Amino acid sequence: MNFYPPLLVSRVVVKSVSADFQRVSVVVKKSILNRNLHGTIFGGSIFSSADPFHALMYWQVLKKRGLNVQVWLKRAEIQYIKPGNTDLFVEFVLDDADVDAAVKSVQEFGKADRQHETRIFNAHRELVAIVNSIVSLRLK
Repeated sequence: MNFYPPLLVSRVVVKSVSADFQRVSVVVKKSILNRNLHGTIFGGSIFSSADPFHALMYWQVLKKRGLNVQVWLKRAEIQYIKPGNTDLFVEFVLDDADVDAAVKSVQEFGKADRQHETRIFNAHRELVAIVNSIVSLRLK
C-alpha cells in the first residue's frame, strides 16, 4: 500500500496492520508534496488517508472467513476541524461486532452496508478531521 501512487503522492504511510486485519495505523506525513498555500496538509490528502482502509480491511477479514465479496467505499464525507500543521495519525478499527454484522448481512442478503466514523489527529493529539463513510459489501 505504501507504494500505491495515490497514497504515495499524498504521503499516506501505512505504519501497521494487525494479523487479523481488524486494525490499521496510518500516518499522513507533512511534506512539500501535500502542502497547500498555507503550508498545512492539503485537504485532499487528508481525505485520501481515510478512503481505502475500511474497505480493504473488510475484504481481507471476510476473505479469511471464506466469503468471496466485492468491497468498495460507497460514500464518504469529511468535516475539517482544524488545519493539519503536523503529521497526522489515523487508526482504523473493525471490532468483532462490525465484522459479525457484516458477515450476517452478507450471508443472509448477499450484501451489506457498514458505516464508520474515522477521527484524524495531529501530533499533539488534537482532532483535525472526522470522516464518516459507508462501505458496501456484495457477494461475488
